[in-house]
Amino acid sequence: MDRKRKTREKILNAANTLFAELGYEGASTKKISNEAGINELTLFRHFKSKENLYLEMVMHFSPKDTMLRDIKQKISGNLIKDMKMLAKGFLANMVKNQRGVLMGLFTSNRFPEVKEIMVKSRLIHLKIVEDFFLYYENNDKLSIGYKKAAMIFIELLFGLSITLPIKGKVTSELIDSLVDDLVDVLSYGILKP
Repeated sequence: MDRKRKTREKILNAANTLFAELGYEGASTKKISNEAGINELTLFRHFKSKENLYLEMVMHFSPKDTMLRDIKQKISGNLIKDMKMLAKGFLANMVKNQRGVLMGLFTSNRFPEVKEIMVKSRLIHLKIVEDFFLYYENNDKLSIGYKKAAMIFIELLFGLSITLPIKGKVTSELIDSLVDDLVDVLSYGILKP
């Protein structure tokens, strides 16, 4: 990684930490610069304004659509197994990027650009999950429509990802256990007998 990209990454990480701890108003560009170990002028050279820094930080730490893109190649034909695989990948990504997601949620009403980023991200995930369930609807395995199954699935996972830290340290074992239970319960409502 070149020096310019390393500096940019340091600034984004510092911004992520301070925006989460102090909020938008409390995280001054001076505090962010100090946290990143740079001078304030360098921050403005990279981002031009505090708002630009914030928007880029939200985009940088929001869930990436790439983690779900190749789901079609991973489908085994076993709905329960595939739902667990999809859910574990989604939750692991959400937990990894939770600060950015939470910051986006808490500030999206104030910044239309942040709201747009959050909506686009959710729509990308929803479309991929819809395609996943459409495969199973086309194979006559769903008792409800694929769009409804996708909406329920993604909303349950999103809610779970936001509340996971309440349980303490988030481990892969905790994610596996919660996903197994969630998919087992959900599958009773959407699988054809």
